[in-house]
Amino acid sequence: MKILIVEDDNSLATAIAAVLTKLHYVVDIASDGQDGWELAVACNYDLILLDVLLPKFDGISSDYGI
Repeated sequence: MKILIVEDDNSLATAIAAVLTKLHYVVDIASDGQDGWELAVACNYDLILLDVLLPKFDGISSDYGI
């Protein structure tokens, strides 16, 4: 299972990723909404853990130019 974590708190994102990696999940981390959007469009994720208060794009808005 491939998981994307979009979280601007680096210590929290790293801690979550460490636990998930230990459980044999493949994990990518994005630190802002723009990077998260680009990864989500480019890769096929089974799950996206998305913070709602993010720099650049937040986790609630739906107008991303599509």
